[in-house]
Amino acid sequence: MGGLVSGLAVLGLAAAATPPLGLMAVFVVLGGKRPTANGLAFLAGWFTVLLAIVLIAAFLLNGEVKPATAPSTAMLWLTLALGVGCIVWALRMKQNAPKPEDAHVTPAWLTKLESVGPGGSFIAGMSTPTYPAAIAAGTDLVRADVGASGRLLALGVFLVLATVLEAIPVVMQIVHPETAQATIGRWRDAVISRRHAVLFWTLLALGVYLAAKGAIQLLRN
Repeated sequence: MGGLVSGLAVLGLAAAATPPLGLMAVFVVLGGKRPTANGLAFLAGWFTVLLAIVLIAAFLLNGEVKPATAPSTAMLWLTLALGVGCIVWALRMKQNAPKPEDAHVTPAWLTKLESVGPGGSFIAGMSTPTYPAAIAAGTDLVRADVGASGRLLALGVFLVLATVLEAIPVVMQIVHPETAQATIGRWRDAVISRRHAVLFWTLLALGVYLAAKGAIQLLRN
């Protein structure tokens, strides 16, 4: 069980940290007219889509896949493919990085989020997580030779860690609304200006992790 929990913990941190898209989006919706409602709606969308991806994998595969079987091998190939896909995505991000003088420009899709309400914030939360990390978590969950309690613990660890970074500014807004906006604004500017570098390195790290994990387990399978 320890291996499953630690593996999903790594994927949870990757899901939280990999997309500066998520952090940028939550910072922007918190700057709207209804920051608290928008922030909670964003987290609800984020949490919902991550939980759905993991549970869909579990239901489609009946909750458990035995090692050294065709479905197990297929999921390992999927893990490898997800890793390679993240590496390719990272390299494309590196290739298409903006000029230094353009790094501080807010992307057009983020500008549109400045005027959304809770409904739009919920959709933004569903649209910005790192799906490959959640898919990999789902395949790990159904391949694990552990009981229901171990699976629930690992799932809980994944969801908490996958949500924690995006939840911090929302909690700040709820607890200290008078001072949160200034801090969130500074964080927003810092993340936007460094978004391509952050996305490149975190995607590359996630891709190498998933590709190596899939390849090693395929060799052992």
